[in-house]
Order: sequence, then C-alpha cells, then structure tokens
Amino acid sequence: MEIIRFKGSDDIYLAEVYLVNSNVMGLVFQNEIPENYLNGFEQINVGNGIVEGDYLDFTTEYRTYEDEPLKIELSNDESVYVPPVVVEPEPPEPEEPYVPTLEEVKSKKHSEMSTTCQAIIFNGFDVELSSGELKHFSLTYEDQINLIGKQMQVAQGEENIEYHPSSIPTSPCIYYSNADMLKIIETAFAFKSYHSTYCNSLYVWIDACETKEEVDEIYYGASVPVEYQSVVLQDYMKAMAPPADTEIPEETEDIEDIEDAEDIEGAEDIENPENQEETESSETKDDTDVTEPVDDSNVSESAENTETSSSDEEPVTDNDESSILNKEK
Repeated sequence: MEIIRFKGSDDIYLAEVYLVNSNVMGLVFQNEIPENYLNGFEQINVGNGIVEGDYLDFTTEYRTYEDEPLKIELSNDESVYVPPVVVEPEPPEPEEPYVPTLEEVKSKKHSEMSTTCQAIIFNGFDVELSSGELKHFSLTYEDQINLIGKQMQVAQGEENIEYHPSSIPTSPCIYYSNADMLKIIETAFAFKSYHSTYCNSLYVWIDACETKEEVDEIYYGASVPVEYQSVVLQDYMKAMAPPADTEIPEETEDIEDIEDAEDIEGAEDIENPENQEETESSETKDDTDVTEPVDDSNVSESAENTETSSSDEEPVTDNDESSILNKEK
C-alpha cells in the first residue's frame, strides 16, 4: 500500500498504485474512493513525508469496475476507456457429407463380401453320415488345419477316427468311420473352395462396375453374370445343378378344387342334352349286345308285317320312330 494525497487537500489515503500505460494510472483504495479523486494526486514517502511521485495531471476518469468498486483508473490525456467491440464469430458453415469415390465404394464392397464369405465358411456345412444322420460341422481356420491332419488317418486306413463336429460352440469328440471321415473332409474343402471361388467372381464383377449404384446392388448370394464367372465357378455350378431330366413335381390340387371340377362336369351334361343322349345311346347299345338270340323266322314274319302296315300309315317322324323302338323293346 502507498500513501497518496490529492491536490488541494491534506488528507492522506492508503491505496495500491499501479501503472496501466504511460498515460493511465490505477488506484485501488483500502476503504473508500475520495470525492476529490479527479484533482490529481501525489505519492508520499511514509517515513519523511517527501513527495515521491507526482501525478497531479491524472485528472480524467479513465475506467471504473463494477465488480471492484474501490478500483479506479485515471488518465493524463483525457482518454477514456472504450470497451472493445465483441464480434460474435459467425457459425461455421455446415460441412457437406463426404461423398466417397467409385474406387472407395468398390473397396468397401470388397471388404463386405470378404467378411460375409469368411463368416459363411466358418459357420460350416452339413454332411449326411452313413447312418443317415445329418451332422453339422464348423470350418474355422483351426478346423481346416485339423481336417488336413485327419487326411493322414484316412489314408492310413484307420476305421475309428476321432473328431469334433463343431467349434462354435465346442462339441465333444466322437469316432467316425473311415468312409464318413473321408466324406466330411471332401465336403469341407469343396464347401470352402466353392465359396472362395464365388467370392472371387464377385470381386471381378465389382471391379467391372462403372457406377456406384451398380456396386451397391451387388450382395453376397447374388447370381454372378456369366461374363464375370470364372471357369472354376462355372464348373462348380454345373456340378451343383440338378440333372437335366429331373422332373419337378407340380403342385397337387386341393380336394375342394377337385370336387368343384366334378360338379362342373355334371353341370355340363345337364346343359348339353346331346351329351346325355349319347350316353344313354351308348348304354342301350351295351344292353343290346347281351340280349338273347332271336329266331330268324320270327324276324322275317315281323319284317313283312311291318312293311304292310307302314305302307298304309303316314310317314313316321323321329319322335314316333323312337316310340316304336321303345315299344318293340
């Protein structure tokens, strides 16, 4: 703390004196700011009362502080503190979403196909054993290494070959016959080779795409266009296709549909009397075939009588003829 005295007064005050710049001095009073603080002041030596600092020309209020009411700054050039203009920063322009290039899209699709292919291979395959049981086997990297070792046991003719069906989750080891183990091994590596070959053809297809939209449409399991199929993939596809002479059974009609069809056929006979008449004629003919033989003399006599009567009567219509035939019967 310094002892200061303002011009025109013998009163002294305790205050902290500090320099702001060459034209501004600051004072922080201990108790209160005197009323004559704009008269200029002198800094007095505590021991002998000699003036150590002359600030009589600092008569302009430069700055005050709301949060520090005992603090004041004075200037000797009539300057006044001007708070700086706070310029609010402009909000940053929203960044446009990154648009990947065609090559980046292709690379991402490559990774996607590779991950899916690996997951399918690791998940494994099914094999029907000689007992007729359908067993599922995983095919992780460790499984593939183990199956390579099992090939040695098969080649040596071992009949009880130990192996675990699945690593995901882990299943206990059991014994398999030589034939079953051979089938497991062959199925495993054919399964892996097919998916590796199929995935390779997907890569070729992806690389040939000219737009990102074409790349996006490709998925694992899609049918690879012929121009991107490798010869190996085509051979696999031929081997997996059913024989050409295989007949695909048609869907069996429902019983209700069959009954409806029978009802319709009966209705057609009613609507078409000609069909019904033909049916009756056919039945009559069948009955005639089993009738007992008739005496030839009776037939001749009957024929003569018929000719005599027909010459005296009117022409017979179709309806009359049917009646006569019925009477003769």
